[in-house]
Amino acid sequence: MAAEDFAWIENTFAPANVTLFEHGGHLGNLSQPAVQQAVLQALDGLGAIQNKSQAKASLSLDDVHSTQLGEQEPSHPHSRTY
Repeated sequence: MAAEDFAWIENTFAPANVTLFEHGGHLGNLSQPAVQQAVLQALDGLGAIQNKSQAKASLSLDDVHSTQLGEQEPSHPHSRTY
């Protein structure tokens, strides 16, 4: 990698958000154990975020179900029942 490319990466991204490897790119080096570990560490904790998203989606579905029963209007203007 050219020195100016490396400098751009350092100036653009927080160090905690960048992992540079000597070879490969765009996951072409995914067969290497060090890269696999880096990817897994980067994804660690995303399950908690997904669970929060699923909880919000569940609330939206409850709004739609209540609307079908005639109890209330949907809380989101783009909610629809099908």
